[in-house]
Formats: sequence, structure tokens, C-alpha cells
Amino acid sequence: MARFEWKADLATGDEVVDSQHRQLIEFANRFLEAAQHGREKAILQNSFEMLERYTHEHFRDEERLFRKIGSRRLDDQRTQHAQMRNELKAIRSLWMSNFGFVNEVPRALEAWLETRLLPHFFEHDRRAFEDRRASPPPRK
Repeated sequence: MARFEWKADLATGDEVVDSQHRQLIEFANRFLEAAQHGREKAILQNSFEMLERYTHEHFRDEERLFRKIGSRRLDDQRTQHAQMRNELKAIRSLWMSNFGFVNEVPRALEAWLETRLLPHFFEHDRRAFEDRRASPPPRK
């Protein structure tokens, strides 16, 4: 299984958001490593729940920040976040059905990271902060 690394090109330029993004990657890596090493179900469940909970908290915090800075991308962020929450729920459903946990859940999470979460950091979050830096400061 792949270990996901934080890369400079994922940085938004916002220290809080970037720190949360790094933490999300770390939680995902913990789960994937636990699955790869055949850890107990309770350990796997705990690590997945930590990832899921932190993902929800991060999305909430990010949407609040987008609202605070008046980002024109807020509605798109909300839509993207809702879709990704549902995708994580679908991965959890694979687990709850006990369908192929050993292979399917870790593979599904890896795919979600590669095709959804990391591109979201790069394409959506980073652009929003680039817009913010390019915009003139608000009038007082």
C-alpha cells in the first residue's frame, strides 16, 4: 500500500488549513499501515473513525474560513465536501458489510485519497487561497 506524503505543491499558503491537510494525510496513513500489517479490527476501526471525524471537522472549519474571507468558491467547497463525506460513508459501508475488508476497504481509501482528497487540496483549496491573495483588500 502507498504511503501518502505531504508535498509543497499541495500547500494553500494558509498555515491552519495546511496543517489540517497534513494531519488528514497522517490519519489516512495510520489506517493504511494498520491494515497492511493486519492489526486488530478495533485498532483499524479506531484509526478509520479518527480519519473520518477529523475529515468532518476539517471540512467544517474550512467552510467557516471560506465564509469568513468571502470566498466565491464557498458553494463549490460545500458541494465537494458533501460528496467526499458521502464517499467516506460508502467506504465505511464496505467495512460494515464485512465485504472484503482485507483488500477492498484499504484499496477504496487509497483510491479516495489519490483521486479525490489530494486533488481537492490541489485544485480547489489552493485556488481559493490564490484568489484571496489576488483580490484587493476589502473596503473599510
